[in-house]
Amino acid sequence: MKKYLYLAFIFLSATYIQAQSYTFSPSNKYVETLDINCGYTDFQVDIVNHKSTKLSMTWYLDTNTFLKAWDYSLCDFGNCFVGIPSGHQMDSISIGSSGFLKLNFSPQGIAGKGEVRMIIYETSNPSVKDTILFSFNVAKLAGIKEIANAPFCIYPNPANTSVNLTFDPNKIAQIYIYSLEGKEAMKLQPNMSGIIDVSTLAAGTYIVSIIDKQNHSYRNTLIKNEK
Repeated sequence: MKKYLYLAFIFLSATYIQAQSYTFSPSNKYVETLDINCGYTDFQVDIVNHKSTKLSMTWYLDTNTFLKAWDYSLCDFGNCFVGIPSGHQMDSISIGSSGFLKLNFSPQGIAGKGEVRMIIYETSNPSVKDTILFSFNVAKLAGIKEIANAPFCIYPNPANTSVNLTFDPNKIAQIYIYSLEGKEAMKLQPNMSGIIDVSTLAAGTYIVSIIDKQNHSYRNTLIKNEK
């Protein structure tokens, strides 16, 4: 009996170690509400290799309920595709490095709901599977005024503590956030992550203004939730 328990322990331990050979960053799930006027946005899931050897990952498409009118494509580590194919084996990820799955998405001004769900696993261990999810609700967000010159997207929007800007940080000179009355709420320097901490803002609707290095101004809107 002890022998069988010992063997079971070894088996479960090996399975656990195998399952921990990679992690996702920042998460393996994007569940977002996007404004109908949002431009092209990249949603990237990094796959971090924790093994002492190269990591080979394979994925396949499980569900795709995105609207046909939406425009989207997929890149994985080593390849880019038109639309989303049925599956693919990524290039090997070096020790201590990261691979990725990146969804490029634009709602094309069309409201609706949809999700893409992919199954991913280590190629040598297909019995241990994980899920990567992109789930979007596209709508004209309540309280947001139309802004014609908004070539960048803000997500999540509405936001709780932080937002991401889909604007090349190398091209930004300054970021301002204004209340609808025109009062400056925040003045920020760009950072490479594109993440802005908005936790100190009071709940309400704001204008995010980006000034690029050619002194062009672009505006979009942000809804800040209650803390």
